[in-house]
Amino acid sequence: MRPAGVSRRSYGRDITDEPTLFTSKDSGHLRVVFTGRAPTVEAVVTGEGGKAAIDAVVVLFGQDERTWLSRSSMTRTGRVGKDGKVSIGALREGHYFAAAVAPETMANGVPDRELLAELSKVATRVTVNAGETRTIGLTVWTGALPQADEGAPASTSGSDITASTVRFLPSRFAR
Repeated sequence: MRPAGVSRRSYGRDITDEPTLFTSKDSGHLRVVFTGRAPTVEAVVTGEGGKAAIDAVVVLFGQDERTWLSRSSMTRTGRVGKDGKVSIGALREGHYFAAAVAPETMANGVPDRELLAELSKVATRVTVNAGETRTIGLTVWTGALPQADEGAPASTSGSDITASTVRFLPSRFAR
């Protein structure tokens, strides 16, 4: 992960998370930006019954799928405190998704691309600019997805089941 408050640009394009090979022709085209005005997202997290969630992790990740890389500077996590609150600072400016999950939802405490794809469907959108602090409210995602209607005919061949009827969820997300 890149140090907080640092980004790199080459030819006007942000390359902070992109492996980049530089040659002598690139001389003078790299700009490293340091800032003391990095944004912060604060979240108040609730669980069942609207009570403060004390056993949850907030996942903050870029809305652009191209940033869903391991160790991306646009993906951050923060453990919720006993008061149900968390503050994730030293962010890069940008458009993020935010979601609260149970800690065991993430393998090795790191969200993978598959989890981010699922969370992006239910996450709260937040945009942060230099020097801003945004406060958002989140509810812990339980991994519950819409199920087919009870009493609907089941199919063993799958021929009359459509993507809009059933969504499959990796077993580690199921509760």
